[in-house]
Amino acid sequence: MLYAFTAAHPLKAAAELREAGYDAFCLMMMDRRRQHRHRAKGPASFKPKPVIALAGYVFAHDADVWKCSKMRHVGQPVKFAGKVRPIPAKEVEWLSNPPSGLFHDTQIPRFKNRPVPPPVKIGDKVRFVFACEQVEAPVISVDGHTLILRIAMLGRDTVRVPLEMVETVAA
Repeated sequence: MLYAFTAAHPLKAAAELREAGYDAFCLMMMDRRRQHRHRAKGPASFKPKPVIALAGYVFAHDADVWKCSKMRHVGQPVKFAGKVRPIPAKEVEWLSNPPSGLFHDTQIPRFKNRPVPPPVKIGDKVRFVFACEQVEAPVISVDGHTLILRIAMLGRDTVRVPLEMVETVAA
């Protein structure tokens, strides 16, 4: 049975639960915003880093709710209809195997150390994650760092995507 707990610092809470012997995790995603410190010195750099996807929550399998709520970084258990209950089976399946773009905090190195992006040329079809959805689109233009893709989404015909976001390329 999987229980949800509140946590001000989910990574610390998950580590504390694992140290106590519970199978615990929090959901993460890669932050794809551009980072820049001094705009006047040049364009912003693209350095993806893992961030908390469900802020304020940590999950633990077969946890003693009372013992866990007394831990330093773990908050109160999440209640359903006023009582502490395990998360329903359908949601447990989603949390155990999250959709593309989300992962457990124990899997951070697999997502942080991604391989070098594949070479892309005009006319190739690329696949990437855009707003937690997997999108496939043809390439219109390449400048070495960004791609311009033909896509019909949000009332736009084209979209500019960093080359680091590309997962696969098909000719």
